[in-house]
Amino acid sequence: MRGLYTIEIDGEKIDLYFKYWSLCQFSERNGNLSLGSLLDLLSDNAFTPSQYADLLLCAAEYKFVKEGKQFPYTLFDAKEWIDEIGGIAGTAFLEIIGLLAKAINDPGAKENKKKAGK
Repeated sequence: MRGLYTIEIDGEKIDLYFKYWSLCQFSERNGNLSLGSLLDLLSDNAFTPSQYADLLLCAAEYKFVKEGKQFPYTLFDAKEWIDEIGGIAGTAFLEIIGLLAKAINDPGAKENKKKAGK
């Protein structure tokens, strides 16, 4: 799973990483969603407005956790980002959701495979 989308808010670039960690974080923060429930949310486009914002927040948090840095954003900030990029029906938001869908099932991602007997 991979996917990166960068938004710019008031001259500040915010990287959104749609990775396995981001989905796990989102799942934990939303009642420990099962994989099936998470996939149902995605395929049925059944996220609540706050869940969309939380998903963006988790995607932004990834880089900070990986680098051991303090995460400076809140759910309020993520909701503001959505407004700033044109709202939930805006082109940028729809691109982000499309990237998320591709990142979950990325046929171009490298797979580590072991050869039998080695």
